[in-house]
Amino acid sequence: MMHTPRRFSLLFSLIIVIAALLILTTISSPNSTIQAASSSTAWLQYEEIYDLLEDGTVLITRMAHPPQVVSTMMVCTQPPPVLIEPADNSQLDTLIPDYQWQQVSANVFRYRLQLSRQPDFSLLDENVVFRTSNPSPGAIMDGFSRSNLLPDTLYYWRVATVCEDTDELGAFSGPYSFRTAPPGGVILPAPILLTPEDGATVIASLVTFALAPVDDAVKYQYRFYRSPDDDWDSWFRLMIRSDTSTSAGFDPNETFYWRAAAVNSYAVGEPSAQWSFVTMEGLKVYLPTVIK
Repeated sequence: MMHTPRRFSLLFSLIIVIAALLILTTISSPNSTIQAASSSTAWLQYEEIYDLLEDGTVLITRMAHPPQVVSTMMVCTQPPPVLIEPADNSQLDTLIPDYQWQQVSANVFRYRLQLSRQPDFSLLDENVVFRTSNPSPGAIMDGFSRSNLLPDTLYYWRVATVCEDTDELGAFSGPYSFRTAPPGGVILPAPILLTPEDGATVIASLVTFALAPVDDAVKYQYRFYRSPDDDWDSWFRLMIRSDTSTSAGFDPNETFYWRAAAVNSYAVGEPSAQWSFVTMEGLKVYLPTVIK
């Protein structure tokens, strides 16, 4: 009977000490809660590398990329770019806006664009890194819509620079808003794939793709996949061009899948059927050795 109060007193004292340590830790690290919340944000883990080919083709290669967070310590001090298009509070006549912003700092090669229907960006409709080859201040950067947005919907967009040395995001630009076109615009039908034939074996170094033209199309999307189960937006390579044929190289000894869509000024049209092709290494030609 005499030992029970003492055990209770020791237990109570231990609880008080632990609580005090937790309070001191919180006071000494005021940003700890914010950092934990930021670190748990699930960014989309890829970046898109844009190349403008000599024939006018826009080649977009999607690559895996680790998550990025906006550092509360602001390790990346690069200023945000200046947003240009779509202009703030604008009414669009399309579901596939192109985005433009002006580079402010030199030696910035990557930008993260975010698109949301929430003004606080708590839910993201788009969250992707664009890589550029022009790091000059004043250069105009372009980001293309790959899929249709919802009609008659208010969206917000913003862009942040990515510091190459720390791989962290700088501050985001102030958001701009725009409203997409109303419903009822023309959605073009799916194009018919022509070559390579479904299941064909092709030389990996240069594969030519062709499809039947679609009336009123201004350009076409060619989307490439690694799995037959990948959905429409899970491509690893996207080519946008005004012609009904294009060529590209692929890794040998693999099976790839491709689909296409016609695009007008209003929207990306219906996706085509999915076809596959198998790549093989090109034939090696050995010339005879002449011994004199």
